[in-house]
Amino acid sequence: AAGAPLPGARADAARALLPLVRRDRTVGVALVGWPGPAVLDATVRRAVLGLLDVAGTVLDVPDPGLPPLPVLVDVLDSLGHPAALLHLRDGSGPITVDHLNARAVAVLGAMDPAVTLARAFPPAHAELARLARAALAVTRVQRAGRLPASAVPGEPPPLLDVRLLPAGEDRAVLLWHTEGAPGPATARAVAGLRDVAPFQDSLTGAGTVWSPQAYAVFGRDRAEPPVPLLGLRGLVHPDDGEALTRLLTTLTRRQTGARAVLRIMLPGGAVRHVRVAAEPLIDGGTVTGFAGVYQDVSGSRRTEAALTATFDRLVAVRDRAELRHQLALQLQQAIVPEFPGLQELPGGLLAAARYRPAAEEYRVGGDWYDVLALPDGKVLVAVGDIAGHGIDSVTGMVALRNAQRALAFTGHPPRHLMGWLNEVTLRTGGGITATAVCALYDPEDGGLLWSSAGHLPMLLLRDGRARVLVPPHDILLGAVPDVGYREQRVGLRPGDTLLLYTDGLVERRQDGLDEGVARLVAEAERLADRAPDRLVDELLGSARGDTDDDTSIVAVRVLDRSSEGSDPDGRFGPPDS
Repeated sequence: AAGAPLPGARADAARALLPLVRRDRTVGVALVGWPGPAVLDATVRRAVLGLLDVAGTVLDVPDPGLPPLPVLVDVLDSLGHPAALLHLRDGSGPITVDHLNARAVAVLGAMDPAVTLARAFPPAHAELARLARAALAVTRVQRAGRLPASAVPGEPPPLLDVRLLPAGEDRAVLLWHTEGAPGPATARAVAGLRDVAPFQDSLTGAGTVWSPQAYAVFGRDRAEPPVPLLGLRGLVHPDDGEALTRLLTTLTRRQTGARAVLRIMLPGGAVRHVRVAAEPLIDGGTVTGFAGVYQDVSGSRRTEAALTATFDRLVAVRDRAELRHQLALQLQQAIVPEFPGLQELPGGLLAAARYRPAAEEYRVGGDWYDVLALPDGKVLVAVGDIAGHGIDSVTGMVALRNAQRALAFTGHPPRHLMGWLNEVTLRTGGGITATAVCALYDPEDGGLLWSSAGHLPMLLLRDGRARVLVPPHDILLGAVPDVGYREQRVGLRPGDTLLLYTDGLVERRQDGLDEGVARLVAEAERLADRAPDRLVDELLGSARGDTDDDTSIVAVRVLDRSSEGSDPDGRFGPPDS
């Protein structure tokens, strides 16, 4: 309105108001503001129009004539590096590649529509799937410098500077490069160096220039003038004066690069070990200055001193670490013991469970399982897996398993138990995360009510056939607060067997989880007539997982008490046992 203030930094600031056009249709307007008065010449106008052409293309405006997917495909096709559109249909189904741009086709070759991720990216599909699911779960971009981490002879070239971006509820965009880009590569290299501070000295009057990090290394305020390399003697510990002299002599007389570690006296009286690496700047045979870096190596020097002083205790430390691993394994086996045989539960259930630690000696993880009769007559069946290995994972597992047991006695349904368990995970400490499945069996109506937090699907064995119970697409425990978990119900019949397991049973380095679950389905159908204890033993013995993860498996069978002689193995006892 007339007289109303315009948006912008100042009243006299330059502004441009332009329409945003997509496919010859105005879909919005854009206001571009400058910090002050500016000349909007032809160059500026071209730049602004070019920017808004892109904005009009990617602006998320409903288009009744076209679905949003073609717009996203158009954007991917305009990129100069490989890109793909991934489709994540549910928590356990295969991830498919719905589109490859021209650069990706040039690298990977032409592929059938909706090809699986495992077939499109054989060496890297497992990590790509993990990053894609993480991107959708936390709605933030996920990155990796290189996939796979090491070269695989005979396989396609690695994916470099990988990014997975969430694109809606069930799609993710995969971007990568085939050649190392200098910008990201340099950024990763610099990020790997701690407390490195570039500097440059001029001996011809231009003075000394320090990077901001150099002031921090020397403990000086940014308002103070930088100290030239030739003036460091007043800051160096007296015992290191000779080392500084050798450094300067090499740079000025020999005119070659030099390195030294000097003890610098900070203004407060503390001492800091600083590595100096410098090269002379030469013009016409004369040294005109120096360029180099300072690096604070105090931490490593203190570490070296501590290791030197305690070398005679290393054997004791190693023995304590070995004992710690042994105790962790004993703790896990004590908290989550194997059932010695078949455990009969109220409501006509038989259960068997097995746990196998990872292949590496004393390496333990966070697997837990539980089969527990509750006061209201229902039976809790649960399996979980905390990420990681070692004592921290075991102690986290103990906290979650005990919490789940206590919460189950409240009589609330699985979705509430899972939501509370998520809050317990967030407050357990250490930043742990876990997947889990929690089920309650009601013998009154034979119903199984269950909820999953990012865990692998359960299997239901019925009449010799195995059915995959696909879980809801819900986030793992410990990722974000205030999650509302969903639940599903399935009716169980006499003779049905329910299988719960962790990823060590099915996961392989060169295959996706989908292939592992398919192998488990086939093996479970082959062994469907076995009693629960023999079933878990033979499934564990035939498992081909090779990821050094521990493995848990639970089998729960609904007894048929109405007919005698329905037990071919003679393992269940008479119907009234």
